[in-house]
Order: sequence, then structure tokens, then C-alpha cells
Amino acid sequence: MTAYVIGHVKVLDAHLWDQYRQSVPETFKNYGAEVMIRANKMRCLSGQDLFSDQIVVIRFPNSELIESWYQSESYQQLISLRDRAAEVHLFSYSGS
Repeated sequence: MTAYVIGHVKVLDAHLWDQYRQSVPETFKNYGAEVMIRANKMRCLSGQDLFSDQIVVIRFPNSELIESWYQSESYQQLISLRDRAAEVHLFSYSGS
């Protein structure tokens, strides 16, 4: 079943964030992942506003591949850069 990673992002350092964003797609190659949405927040239409100013939605063929990708050496090496560049909250979901 298709699975998704959704990231809520508050950028702290735009230069470092650009480095991270340019590096992440390379980590997707063995996992069938595709970035579906990468966007800046315009405004909150309903409910409590989240802290993020950007969102990313990444589609994977299944939840097992999300776990494999997240634990991969290639992605794990980027986490320190990610954490210096932004506050990132990642969630995984499965469904159609």
C-alpha cells in the first residue's frame, strides 16, 4: 500500500536548507520515492496554525521502504545538516 512522509519545516538557515534539499533526492534512488509536494505555507484556513513555514510530501511504494530509506546510511548522514538548517517534524502515513 502506498505510504507517505509528510514534513513540516521551519527554516532556520536558508543556505544550509538549500544544501539539504539538494542532497535528499539522491537518497531516494533505491526506495521508489517521489516528492509530490514541496511548498511554502500561504495561510491557515482552519484550526490552529502549525509552526512550519514549508511542507513536503513524499510518496513511497509502501511503509517498509520508508523505514528502510529513513534508516539508510545515505539519509542518516544528512540528519545533522537537516537539524542545523531547520526544525523538521516528519510523519509517515499509509493509505491510498
